[in-house]
Amino acid sequence: MATEKKVEKTDQYSKESLAEMIGGYKGLIETFKKHMQWIELSHYFNPKGLHGPDHTQRVMLLAILIGQLYRISEEEEKILIFSSLYHDIGRHNDQKDSFHGTKSVQKVKALKRRMHLTCSQELDIATMIIKYHSVDDSIAMEEHKRIQRFWSHKAYTTMSKLYLIFKDADNLDRVRISDLDIRYLRNKESVKLTSFAEDLYCFHQKESSVIPFLK
Repeated sequence: MATEKKVEKTDQYSKESLAEMIGGYKGLIETFKKHMQWIELSHYFNPKGLHGPDHTQRVMLLAILIGQLYRISEEEEKILIFSSLYHDIGRHNDQKDSFHGTKSVQKVKALKRRMHLTCSQELDIATMIIKYHSVDDSIAMEEHKRIQRFWSHKAYTTMSKLYLIFKDADNLDRVRISDLDIRYLRNKESVKLTSFAEDLYCFHQKESSVIPFLK
């Protein structure tokens, strides 16, 4: 259930204050550019739709940003990037669809995509994130509890942390349909990115890439 959250303008990160928090955008831009090549139009049922490559770009950027605010590792960042790239490729419509996460996982497996994930555990974590990002948290949490005894403590903790970061990154881009409810954001830092997400979306309407927004 959502809990009440109030956001003051003073609580929001500006582009400048965010740059200070993460030590500048240079590294982020380099990482983003390196992974842009993995966004393929052929993966999307409607490349011009609400869940096409533009959405993928913004979610990937927001996921990296939130991750950097929480000082995640390089390996964890790769998992978030992989999840961002492929979370919606199983969609066949732009409507509410709780099953598209599962379909996206099936498509990733069919495409035999691993990107830079070097071990099966990293791929397992990304698979969990993609599969359950499209369902209610209550359903996802039940599945998390079910698998906990089969996973190492480290892997389970990493998956739980990255799942919440990814869900927030995806939710923040709901600004594109004027349907962002901050009560459903799971991390404190994510709430401070709502204005940034709005500005990012507005900028991206006029540019093919989000990278110039950071310059």
